Amino acid sequence: MKAPRGSTGEFEMGTNFETINPATGETLATYKHLTTEQTERLLAAAHGQYLEAKSKPVSLKVEQLKKLGAAFRKQKEELGRLMTLEMGKAIKDSIAEIEKSASAFDYFAENLPKFLTDESVKANYPKSEIVKDSIGPILAIMPWNFPLWQVVRFAAPAVGIGNPILLKHSDLTAGSANKIVEIFDSVAEGLMFNMRIDHEQAAKLIADRRVSAVTLTGSARAGREVAKVAGENLKKAVLELGGSDAYVVFADSDVDKAAEICAKGRMVNNGQSCVAAKRFVVEKSVYSQFLKKFTDTLAKMKVGNPLDESTEVGSLASKKFQKQLLEQCEKIEKAGAEKVFDLASQAQGDAFKNAFFPARVYKVSKSLELAYTEEFFGPVALIATFESEDEALEIANKSIYGLGGAVFRKDEAKAKAFARKMECGFVGINDQVKSDAHLPFGGVKDSGFGRELSPYGFNEFCNIKTLGYGA
Repeated sequence: MKAPRGSTGEFEMGTNFETINPATGETLATYKHLTTEQTERLLAAAHGQYLEAKSKPVSLKVEQLKKLGAAFRKQKEELGRLMTLEMGKAIKDSIAEIEKSASAFDYFAENLPKFLTDESVKANYPKSEIVKDSIGPILAIMPWNFPLWQVVRFAAPAVGIGNPILLKHSDLTAGSANKIVEIFDSVAEGLMFNMRIDHEQAAKLIADRRVSAVTLTGSARAGREVAKVAGENLKKAVLELGGSDAYVVFADSDVDKAAEICAKGRMVNNGQSCVAAKRFVVEKSVYSQFLKKFTDTLAKMKVGNPLDESTEVGSLASKKFQKQLLEQCEKIEKAGAEKVFDLASQAQGDAFKNAFFPARVYKVSKSLELAYTEEFFGPVALIATFESEDEALEIANKSIYGLGGAVFRKDEAKAKAFARKMECGFVGINDQVKSDAHLPFGGVKDSGFGRELSPYGFNEFCNIKTLGYGA
């Protein structure tokens, strides 16, 4: 991702691409990336909206947030079906994602006046205040796995602040992106602009002086590319990247309950979530008990047509991802991982038809480096064992990632003490990680930097301005 500094420069002409239903292999639609002229027109409009929004009262922005929540609830069936068709998510999970997103609009609508209230501070001026202003159009590079929730985590605060949104969504979910922008436009035009562009075009947008910042949810590799371009152009960036953090299960926990939570956490979004449980660090004395309950839970989850309301697990988002995950499995097996469970052996017919992927579980040693340097984005679980608390912490923190982990033990004080030592941005205690509008969300190490949601996420894209008054 390379781009000149300071302007949009010359973009390549628009190129065609298709969206494909990963559960059936059916082509859904054909789209075209924007041309230079189209991109420039949208960017100019976004910058104009930024200047206009400065004069709009907070009460109007509150009303817009409320209307956005209502608009997404009203169209949840249509948008939910489209999301499922494009990326294989179970339909009930698509609907739940939309409802959760609508609640985030409600949260920021309720709290916006408080978040934007001027703060008086006693300092070395007779009178000092801290105020928050918008900063300008924000480029949001969003992934396919949570087509709406990932957008709303950034977009709800942006609307309240007055920063227009330049949405570069994944090509895999181009139809969902169209629908999302359409719903935004139904509330007020100019809040969000659909930037259907490729990676090179996105790099050039980051370099443009009218773009004030960039937020990315994606892989660590993509994060490095975006951070490099943003840094070269002195742009603020918030990066929510991959995760492969530990769920640590102590013998003094409710082991069966922990195993069930861990199994369901591994299968969130068909296993395609940055904070889905991926690595499990289990006290050696309860490993067999944990493994049995964990695999029994996996085996009972209904895999099938994502549009069937009884389906719990759909397909991966593409055949490409299926191939990549199979290659990762082959690599970790060659490195010494022991396959202890494979749902493919229980399947009738082609378990890998289209983009489906049966759940697998591997037992790994603490010295198997691939377990700590790669993210398995799909229903593959890695389990390591420990014999002491120090060893558990060593294995947990060995990962290059630091997004969301968990600890299971009955003594809450001990659980909290262990959680404080874990190197990640979010720790579930006797539960899986669940993002929530009220709570800051983000990571450390290769999981990125910056925060989304809550007052902390709201402040990321504000100009927090000091006013110092003379006598």
